[in-house]
Amino acid sequence: MRAVADSRPGEAPVARQRRSSVVLPLAAAVSGMVLLVGCSSGSIGYSARPSLSAGPSSLATPLAGQPAEQILTEAIRAVRVAGSVHVVAHDAAGSKKVTFIDDVSATVGREVIRTNGGGRATFLMIAGVGYLRGNAAALENYYGIRAPVAAQLSGRWISVHHGDRGYQQLTSQVTLSGFIDEIKMEAPLARRGSSLVGNQPAVVVQGTASAANGAPRIKETLYVASTGRPLPLRLVGHVPGERLRTMFGNWGEALHLAPPATSIPISSLTS
Repeated sequence: MRAVADSRPGEAPVARQRRSSVVLPLAAAVSGMVLLVGCSSGSIGYSARPSLSAGPSSLATPLAGQPAEQILTEAIRAVRVAGSVHVVAHDAAGSKKVTFIDDVSATVGREVIRTNGGGRATFLMIAGVGYLRGNAAALENYYGIRAPVAAQLSGRWISVHHGDRGYQQLTSQVTLSGFIDEIKMEAPLARRGSSLVGNQPAVVVQGTASAANGAPRIKETLYVASTGRPLPLRLVGHVPGERLRTMFGNWGEALHLAPPATSIPISSLTS
């Protein structure tokens, strides 16, 4: 989750806090795009086994009386054991609003982005390769790609390989290690009593985290299941001018994503 980043003067697409900047590297990567011919398409398959709930299990760790630092440690351990998570995040900064719907695991992942300006985009990570497809509104206003280029790329799958500019920033959004980085908070941490997330009892931990690109530090509140598996249930983040609300669930789903049949290598879009 990263602080809001400007794609061009006068534009400020909302972006998830604490995520390193995707907008500028991607925009720069296609800034010298040559004329495209043809189009690309692809299919995505998905199935899931029954998810791991935060209910009782042999791995359950009682959190009663635990300090905030230990609660966070146990939550991160539970995330690694679960192996995957479904994330729904709502980010707002002024009039800009973005919803992120993510399926995150150690080896494959998917992110769907929806903006209140009509932007729609999907990013996949499969076998170490990233695939991005979006409409012109998302490519221009969220990813910061110039309008004529965004119009040509609209609806086409763009592949991003290791070593391409923006690869690390894009793929880290849908990996388990990247997810863990997002929920980590720096000392000092504070335990703030208990709460309910839906019908699930939770213990509340507050702390701060450094934002990307020198942005102000972020105040975060993490809700961790206090019965059964100590899995994160909810995260609320505050940074000046921006608020993020994130829900976590469907732990342990198995993701089966098929790469697009054809895609345009991002390296071919630069002259």
